[in-house]
Amino acid sequence: MVYNQDAVRYVFSVAEKIGIPKEETALAIAQFEGCEEQLRVFLAQQNQGNGYRRDGRALEDVVHDFCTRRTDLVKYDGTPRVYSVNDDFLAVENIQCVDADGNIFEQYDKLYVRKDIERDEEEIPINFTPYNAIVYFESKGMSLLSFAGTCNLVAALYKHKDDPEVKPVLMQYKNIGNGTGWHAQNTLIDWNEQKVIHHPHKNDFTEHGGKTSINQAHQRILLPFTRKEKRKMFWDRSLSDTTLEKGLQDALTFRFVRQLTGMENPSVLVEVGKYFGKTARVWVSSSNETRAAWFGCDSINFNLGTYYNLDDSYAARGVRLEAP
Repeated sequence: MVYNQDAVRYVFSVAEKIGIPKEETALAIAQFEGCEEQLRVFLAQQNQGNGYRRDGRALEDVVHDFCTRRTDLVKYDGTPRVYSVNDDFLAVENIQCVDADGNIFEQYDKLYVRKDIERDEEEIPINFTPYNAIVYFESKGMSLLSFAGTCNLVAALYKHKDDPEVKPVLMQYKNIGNGTGWHAQNTLIDWNEQKVIHHPHKNDFTEHGGKTSINQAHQRILLPFTRKEKRKMFWDRSLSDTTLEKGLQDALTFRFVRQLTGMENPSVLVEVGKYFGKTARVWVSSSNETRAAWFGCDSINFNLGTYYNLDDSYAARGVRLEAP
């Protein structure tokens, strides 16, 4: 049975009204989903004050994490393989995304990546909003990669940058021909709930979405982060715009970047930025709204952008899970 988060929230609501403690409700749901023991360990750690995810999340969200965590994913060894399949696609093998706690949440044994972004008949880049890009590619039997998928893809392309079939694809993240390398991503940032949403559903688009269901073939991934940390001494610490290199030295930014990029070693993107002749930078939002994540270069920086309006539109690249 597929885990239904809306139904679980309803169960929590009803149980609370009739006086059932939340932890008992959570354990009953976890027992039904086959993850009761793991949740018991987590709750015991939390009650002792040393839980490994003490980030203020609602218990409903903790249950969601445990009940939807994939256990069939095995960590890859070695560097992903990249090679040309035909004039239109590269094949990339062994792509995987890992969250800040070391859990694999997205994995592709083989991914077929378009060698070019979408263009019109005059070879001019077609601009998409994130929602429209997702709908467009799904109508073509393809997908739009999450931000984490893209970061791990670009890291793989970078390792194979000396291959003449691979380098042009990598360099489009610097410049698609219009002076920028912006690429749409299948990822939103809920700045109010402090969650990175990889493979969002249509209801995650608070505006500029549509009625078409999206990402039904992918697991919707919610990864929490902390936006602001209060400290007893000195000043509070908050996420802020920064160079990636500097940000990785800050605990809050490091966790946020890990959740966003799905990379164990996000500093690879600092190297990619230098290869592009750009500074890799992380951009965050000052609002409490849901924002789109965009990836690529502008005229100055190599950007991991997480503050964009949902109606912003730029280029997009499709991928396939099956051979073209």
